[in-house]
Amino acid sequence: MKTKTLLLVAALAMVLACGRNSEQSYDQGYTAAEAPAYDAKVATLEEAPPPPTERTEVVEQKLIKRGYLAFEVEDLAQTHQKIIGEVKKLGGYIAQDAEAKEYDRVVHSMSIRVPAAQFDAFVTTLAAGVAHFDEKQITVDDVTEQFVDLQARLKTKKELEARYLELLRQAKNVKDMLEIERELGTLRADIESMEGVFRVLKNQVAYATIDVRYYILQVESERGFGHKFSQAFRGGWENFIGFFVGLAYIWPFVIVIGVAVYYFIRRIKRKRQAK
Repeated sequence: MKTKTLLLVAALAMVLACGRNSEQSYDQGYTAAEAPAYDAKVATLEEAPPPPTERTEVVEQKLIKRGYLAFEVEDLAQTHQKIIGEVKKLGGYIAQDAEAKEYDRVVHSMSIRVPAAQFDAFVTTLAAGVAHFDEKQITVDDVTEQFVDLQARLKTKKELEARYLELLRQAKNVKDMLEIERELGTLRADIESMEGVFRVLKNQVAYATIDVRYYILQVESERGFGHKFSQAFRGGWENFIGFFVGLAYIWPFVIVIGVAVYYFIRRIKRKRQAK
């Protein structure tokens, strides 16, 4: 009996010992297998880049380029043909072309429009044959903000117009229709005005403007005494002709005044004879 009791106690001790070993083994298995995997997920989330945000649209820079060049040349006609040929080659056009005589020179003025991308090429080509510039100005105005703002406002106005048109289609009575049409008229006027400004701005951005003034000095013989005398004689003759042309415009008054003077003188003579 005593022996059986001892065996039972020993068996219970062995069972308890096995339970502790199993529990310890279970805890160690969890720590080694599960905890690192969780830590790795946390580390991955911390190292991962933030979610992509909405992309900002890149706006192309809008520039208005202008230039003014003034210089002396040896041959007006040759320079004129050179400029016209270069403008045609670059896809531009002549906006203004004029020639005038000054005291000591003959001046040719041109206003030229070339694609903005060809502005530098045109100025470089034109400057290649010029020894000295009397004046040279290059200006570049950044109108990107104005361009984008006007474009956005125009888009908003057109969207509002579309909503008004939808309301007009849904209008049930004449009063509502008239009110909507009045608003549409005002809105359409604003849109057309903004579109006009926008077209001008786009044209100024697309085509650069270069004002060119080139001249040739007159030779000294043309400005000598003989030249001045001939000019004076020609001017005197033109004034003489102009005087008689002026009289032709007022001939009725001349006749009336002549008749009045004639009778006045005749009356004075009669009075003298009567005395």
